[in-house]
Amino acid sequence: MARIYSNKGEKPTIDQLEVLGFFEARAEKVRMHDVNYKQAVIYQDKKPDLAEARDQAEKLLLLPKFALTSKERFLDVGCGTGRWLHELYQQVAYYHGIDASNGLIEIAKQQFNQPHIRLTCLNAENISLNTLSETQPFDRILNVGVMMYLNEPELQKYLSAIPSLLAENGFLIVREPIALEKRLTLDLHYSEDMEQSYSAIYRTENELLELMSEAFNNKLQLIESDFVFKEAELNHRSETKMKYFVFKAH
Repeated sequence: MARIYSNKGEKPTIDQLEVLGFFEARAEKVRMHDVNYKQAVIYQDKKPDLAEARDQAEKLLLLPKFALTSKERFLDVGCGTGRWLHELYQQVAYYHGIDASNGLIEIAKQQFNQPHIRLTCLNAENISLNTLSETQPFDRILNVGVMMYLNEPELQKYLSAIPSLLAENGFLIVREPIALEKRLTLDLHYSEDMEQSYSAIYRTENELLELMSEAFNNKLQLIESDFVFKEAELNHRSETKMKYFVFKAH
């Protein structure tokens, strides 16, 4: 177990197989009814009320920013158990969710069986219209808590694919936790709340923006960003905070 604080240029990595194992274990907790589908991906196993409050606050803030008209093609990267799908499936013309965890995808599939919904087990770094078996780009793309689980090579590959996935004048919304000071890498960090070890990379805001700017190559413009949770009771970490970024395709 390690907590690694990095200076600029230092990029400790995490084990991708261990990350996947963590999420498959989260799916098993849902199957065993230890947690519900929201807690499984918000990580508040012993605080269901906090999980619900964070879920509601996030959706209340971000959903209007998509400006949905029920005609959009929507891509949800890191869809997990379908937490956002519950809000979206009646508000879009077509929804495609992907996640690296087959266990989480199966839980989402058990909840939804509509013809305009597709769910695919796929790593974010392998995403493309071809691997998604799609022929048209998407009007809206949502990224929730994906980048923190990718090392730099995977993250750069994933980010570089986004411009080709997003239609002209489309919106990308990124919701990721950021490190407030130095980059923080957790390597098999044990969580008392989840009773599980997990690995993640918390990049600083500047670091994340630099990576996105380079990958998007002026094809997407940042039009808005801010912290997700303004209430003190929803912000329970001192070293990281949840932030959102809204990009628009030219």
